[in-house]
Amino acid sequence: MLWSVLGTAIGGVLLSGCTPAQYPMIAGWLDDDGTPMVLAKPCGDDKVKGMYLLGSERTESATSDSSKGADADDPAAFTTWDANADPHRGGAFEFPLFAPPSAWRVSKDGSQRLKPGYEYDLMFYGGRGVFRSYNGIGGFSTEDLKGLKPGQVWAADRAMSRKEFDDAVADAC
Repeated sequence: MLWSVLGTAIGGVLLSGCTPAQYPMIAGWLDDDGTPMVLAKPCGDDKVKGMYLLGSERTESATSDSSKGADADDPAAFTTWDANADPHRGGAFEFPLFAPPSAWRVSKDGSQRLKPGYEYDLMFYGGRGVFRSYNGIGGFSTEDLKGLKPGQVWAADRAMSRKEFDDAVADAC
C-alpha cells in the first residue's frame, strides 16, 4: 500500500512537470542612433543557455475586433529569432534586439526591425551547470521604447532607471 501511494505521488509530480520560475531580467531601450537594444541579466555569473524573440502586432484586447492583431496563418505577421547560446557565456550582456551575439547559432524569421504597433517578447533560459533553473523574461512595444526618457529602460512592464532594473534583478536572484 505504501509503495503504491508513494509511486502515485511521485508519478503525479513527474507528470505535472515543473516550470522554471520566470523573472523580469530583460530590459529594452533605444540607443542614441535609435537602434533597439536589449540587456539580459541572469543571476550573477549564471549561464544563458538559449534565448528567443517573438514580435507580433499588438492586440487591443480579447474583446476587440478580430480583424485586428497578428494573423497566426501569416508568417510575415511575426518577427522571430531563436538562439542557442554560447554555453560558456555567463553574466549580463547587451546587444541590438535584431542582432543576437554572433557566437550564438541563430535562426531568424520575419522582418528584423521595429514595427509600429508591435509587441516584442523575449525569454532566456538561465542557470548553473547543465540545468535550467529559471527563465529571464522581458517585453515591450515599439511605442514603449520610443516613449522612454534618456537613461531609462523598459522592464517589468514599465519605464525605469538602469539602477532600478539592476535592483529588480538582484531582488529576483
